[in-house]
Amino acid sequence: MTAKECSDDYMKKRLIRMAKWHALAKKGKDHDTWHGMRFFEQWADPRIITELRHAFAHYDERDIWRSLFVSLGLFRLVAEETATRSGLLYPGNAHDQVTRFIERLHSKREPF
Repeated sequence: MTAKECSDDYMKKRLIRMAKWHALAKKGKDHDTWHGMRFFEQWADPRIITELRHAFAHYDERDIWRSLFVSLGLFRLVAEETATRSGLLYPGNAHDQVTRFIERLHSKREPF
């Protein structure tokens, strides 16, 4: 349950925060992203909305891993675009290292 909660709550909140920054970087700092996730489907990039549908897991080990990798990919896409539009460098090397670490954990896991 802890892995699912972390993946579907804690990490998704970070992804939603990045989606807000993405919307502001793309549409201007005065673009209304509302409070929390209110009207998310109206202000978020359609690609984020589409991918986010696949980023939540069922209460199943395999699906939690799958959703984690979807979330990592989506975060990278959104964060790289946000950084570029904001004149910043995205730490792609750090992202790659984290992804490889998670892939190693995934490959060495013992199924429940």
